[in-house]
Amino acid sequence: MSDHEAIYIEASLRPHKTPTQSRIVSVYKKADFETICEGLRKFSSEMPDPNIATTDELLSSFKYRSHSLITKHVPSKVCKGKKNHKPWINQKV
Repeated sequence: MSDHEAIYIEASLRPHKTPTQSRIVSVYKKADFETICEGLRKFSSEMPDPNIATTDELLSSFKYRSHSLITKHVPSKVCKGKKNHKPWINQKV
């Protein structure tokens, strides 16, 4: 007889399921670009005086106005990821 013992390993080889993350995607194909351009033209006439305002103030006002125009005039949809799509795990493995 020998003094070696058999190695016994108990392991779960099933992949863990992670909850699907939903995300918001903008649909630019259905956007109203004419209204966005009109809003930006209107903003250029209402923009603060560049000689008085700082660059950070000008940038933040432009970002705020463009973001608000995009959220108003570009539709969005909620996309969910595939439930168990793991391309590195397949039947061959």
